[in-house]
Amino acid sequence: MLNFEFRVRARKALQNHWQVALLIGLIAALPELLSQLVSALTGGSAAQRLTVLIENDMNILYSNERLASELQSILNDQGFQWSAVLRVITWLVAPALSLGMTAYLLGLLRMQAGTVSSVFSRMKIWYKSIGLHIMTSLKAFLWALPGIAVTIAATFLLAYNVNSTEDLYSMVSWVNFLAYAGTLAAIIPMVLALLRYAMASMVLADEPSTGVMQAIRRSKEMMKHQKGNFFLLMLSFVGWYLLLVLLEILLINMVGYVLASTIYMVLSLALNVYISTTACAFYLNAKGESPVIVLQNNTSI
Repeated sequence: MLNFEFRVRARKALQNHWQVALLIGLIAALPELLSQLVSALTGGSAAQRLTVLIENDMNILYSNERLASELQSILNDQGFQWSAVLRVITWLVAPALSLGMTAYLLGLLRMQAGTVSSVFSRMKIWYKSIGLHIMTSLKAFLWALPGIAVTIAATFLLAYNVNSTEDLYSMVSWVNFLAYAGTLAAIIPMVLALLRYAMASMVLADEPSTGVMQAIRRSKEMMKHQKGNFFLLMLSFVGWYLLLVLLEILLINMVGYVLASTIYMVLSLALNVYISTTACAFYLNAKGESPVIVLQNNTSI
């Protein structure tokens, strides 16, 4: 099946259900949005706060006592503590809400429209959603680890052998080369791993009784010869993201930052729902199940 057909299926499924789909998408994204908002209002994460302090006074780096004092002050800040608590809640809740959204979109593609409450339909397996998130992230990181390790080891080895200024200049060029090579050696296997496990969340959303590792194994089977097709399908949406960014820049100059950001958020939410529905259509096809969507000419696609 061609990639444009998945997008057609997604648009057809969403045609009369955009309001509910957008509301579900907003609920699923709300914990992360609130976490980011509170973090921004309270000064950001510990790393962001410490970075700002160091930028304003580099001497902090040369005093371990002062560095420890500043870090302790950040950790004791009430705003930071509330932000940290909200991040933990987001980490616990967001994966299950995402599964609920996926379940709703799969229902649309099967012409079984659900309600807004569908977004909470997978809260009973919140522990599985967290486990799946941890396992897929860990597995992807492990695939990237060899490239990272080689880059770090080679950099330390070159630094250890520097004996003169000429060696230093030579080392810089080698370090740059190793940095690019190491980045590629880390990113490419990690991307392939993420593509390999891309269907796991959909398997779990579609069949809640499935175990975490079983969902991962089934995703690997589905994506055995489909990784390139799915990558190209997701890549086809890059133009939409670029268009949204350009639109936001234009709107900021025309209507102001607040209104422009609000419009951008709504359009970005709609695009994410569209992309998620397209990915669900891909999943159903990989599973061997054709979405029950009929075009106006009464022919199934």
